[in-house]
Amino acid sequence: MNNLISISFIFNLFLTFSLDCQINFNLDSLRKSEFLSADIVILAEVIEVDTIMQTSKVKIYETFKGNTYNTLIIQENRLHSIIPYPSGFWIIYAKILSENKFWIPLNSISRSNLNPEKLFYYPPKPVRNKSELKEFEKNKLKSKLDAYIEWNNELYLLRNKLIND
Repeated sequence: MNNLISISFIFNLFLTFSLDCQINFNLDSLRKSEFLSADIVILAEVIEVDTIMQTSKVKIYETFKGNTYNTLIIQENRLHSIIPYPSGFWIIYAKILSENKFWIPLNSISRSNLNPEKLFYYPPKPVRNKSELKEFEKNKLKSKLDAYIEWNNELYLLRNKLIND
């Protein structure tokens, strides 16, 4: 019985610590690293998703690095799609597989303007009352706004060649 209580206490302590912990990262260094390691960096829109072949066809609006294409095919990772929300404009950092076919690493900062907070997600703490729920909703909205501002800032940096190799 004492062992069960000890294990429960340690688990709760760990859970409390992990939910309060936030991951800090330097987005500028992530952008630079991603830009340097990518074969192509583009602003694109998903125009077709093939769930059988696990590919997405994108129409390219701007190329910031690599060869210029009108469209290209993104080969999805078999375990997890980097493009779960096909609408919107995407800043995509990709690697070449073959001519006109690319893949996006799972840890990529590629994201859409409609879901820019993909990069800023933290597991929420459990909400215990209405006051905490209100605070949670406020923080969620602030995170989404911050992510949207960062997405637009990244587009500005790419367009003005302020992220380069």
